[in-house]
Amino acid sequence: MKTNVPLISSLRKPFRSLLLLILFGLISFGFITKAVGFILVQRETGVLGSYYRSIGVLENIKDPKSYEISSGIELIKTSPYFAYGDQRELVSGVMAETYNLNIINSNNSYIVNVVPQENWPNTHTYDIWFMGELIKMEEVTIPARKPENVRTVGYYLEFNIDTLLAGHPDYATQGKPVGLLFLFEGNEAGIPFIDEMEVGQRYFIRGREDD
Repeated sequence: MKTNVPLISSLRKPFRSLLLLILFGLISFGFITKAVGFILVQRETGVLGSYYRSIGVLENIKDPKSYEISSGIELIKTSPYFAYGDQRELVSGVMAETYNLNIINSNNSYIVNVVPQENWPNTHTYDIWFMGELIKMEEVTIPARKPENVRTVGYYLEFNIDTLLAGHPDYATQGKPVGLLFLFEGNEAGIPFIDEMEVGQRYFIRGREDD
């Protein structure tokens, strides 16, 4: 029977042998982890690549202001490397949960300052439409030294939104309260309707966040 020199050497110095074994284990674990990670990344990249479709637009390089791109359109139609060609000049993009400012067709500070009032659109950048219960109604007053000189200029109305029909999520959320300020000046036609509102009743409301 031959003497196992490495085994005898390991038994003579067990602590050193244990450290060496741990070192080999860590090195092996590192290599295996890297290999498994590489395989997983390659697999998931391949899966994502199967969903990817590159898109582009045509432009006349010689004359960028020209819309003459008929040769490019014909190339896309006949080339096997292109799956689809769309000849529309402009395409609207819509992204879920992404909200853009409706600056062009709304009453914002720019339009109010440069456009006559009779031409103002009946929309605002942050219009909100909802149904909800009126939970608070308080008069808005201008204080004065004498009580008889205190003047009511509007109402503060707070609603609990139970049905949000439209609105920017930063300013209206279904299931949460929202406060609106109704001022008498410029809204005289609506005063009788506001006066008849009662706390505890449910209303269909259109409001807006001042921009």
